[in-house]
Amino acid sequence: QEFSSLPGKVAPVVCHVGRADQLEHLVNETEKIFGPADILVNNSATNIGQGPSLEVTDEMFAKMFEVNVVSALRLIRLTVPKMIARGTGGSIINISSIAGLRPQPGGLLYSATKAALIMMSRNWAIEFGKHNVRVNTIAPGLIETDFSEYFWKNEAHLKKLEATQPIPRVGTPDEIGGIALYLC
Repeated sequence: QEFSSLPGKVAPVVCHVGRADQLEHLVNETEKIFGPADILVNNSATNIGQGPSLEVTDEMFAKMFEVNVVSALRLIRLTVPKMIARGTGGSIINISSIAGLRPQPGGLLYSATKAALIMMSRNWAIEFGKHNVRVNTIAPGLIETDFSEYFWKNEAHLKKLEATQPIPRVGTPDEIGGIALYLC
């Protein structure tokens, strides 16, 4: 209902990004409604591995990489060949994290997956750039979302975090959305 009030055409499609068949369905449904994709934003993430690195299980590792990294690779394979074939270019935006550049205490898996996404983006930019497909990565710090409320709702943790940041506050989704829109 909230989406239906937005200007333009909006079509929500239910998708578990950790499942290849559902990603194919997402791309197929999107193309039926809007036509071929010119823009892809990979913004999916999970963080089930917060804690000591020696407590990370194989299952946690697999799930984190499936959602945070493999989903982006799959969506690239589903969309970029068509962008290249059309010859009109495109824009890929991967949402990473400062954790991919600067490890977070207790955040081994999240940091590793976001670092992987940054490096994949660099490789894709080199490979796809000659086809006029731009690849950019946004690596924000703490953003006030439901996903990150564990961090920004804890007053002691928030004060400690803000003391280490150049701008001592939590970012907002609109700030990241504006950057993404510009890169599109």
